[in-house]
This record gives sequence, structure tokens and C-alpha cells, in this order.
Amino acid sequence: VTGTGEASLPPPLRIAGVEPDDLVGRPVYVVGYPAWDGRRNEPEPMRRIFMDVYNVKRLQPGVTVESQTPETVLRHDCSTLGGNSGSPVFDLASHTVVGLHFGGRYGVGNYAVPLWRLIDDPLVSSAGLNFADPTASD
Repeated sequence: VTGTGEASLPPPLRIAGVEPDDLVGRPVYVVGYPAWDGRRNEPEPMRRIFMDVYNVKRLQPGVTVESQTPETVLRHDCSTLGGNSGSPVFDLASHTVVGLHFGGRYGVGNYAVPLWRLIDDPLVSSAGLNFADPTASD
């Protein structure tokens, strides 16, 4: 908190500017707000995994898995639900954001946009995002 009574903002998230080494099997986590949706998810596993607590912030661990389309999709096995769309996918070792979760299906997998692929996109670069080398130390 600053002296004026205003809360100071946390530092911006570091976004992976290059693909992490050994991407497949890399420990990652998603931070988001999974929501109940029995129409698109299997109710019993949802209850077992999330213990009937939804719409609260959660850290959901997992690993990256092999992708048939690695140039456009980062796959991971974190337990996610509707409400996690747009959640950051963090590399556990560097706490750098490697992707943005956009969808998944129970028993099949989860999908994220690999953010290092967007570093040269004009819209992204004009937004002033904080791209970083995930192997660099702070």
C-alpha cells in the first residue's frame, strides 16, 4: 500500500518469449476460476476433483503433454472446467506464463495458446506485453 492510501499493483506477469526447453512433460499450473457445468463435463469426476466448490480462485497443477499441433496449441493435463478459459498457464520452475488456456475435455486433454508464438504479432507487440526468457533468472 502506498502512502496515499492507494494499493500498489503487483509486478506484471512475465510471459515466455521463447519455447521452454523440454516442453513435453514440463510441470505447469493454471490459475483461474473453474465453474460447474454439468452439461459439458462429467458430473462425478467434477465433484471428486473439485469437491463441489466452484467459482473460486484455484491453482490447478499438471504437466505439458505432446501436441499434434505444437506450432499453434500447447497441451496440458491440468484439471480445468468452464470458467478457466483465459487462465494463465505457468511454468512451475520459472513462474513464467507459457500459455493462455482456452479449452479442454475430460479424459482427452486441455489446450492453451503458446504465448512465445505471439512475440512477433503486431497487435501483441503494440500492447507492450512483458515477454521474458523463461530460462533467465530474476
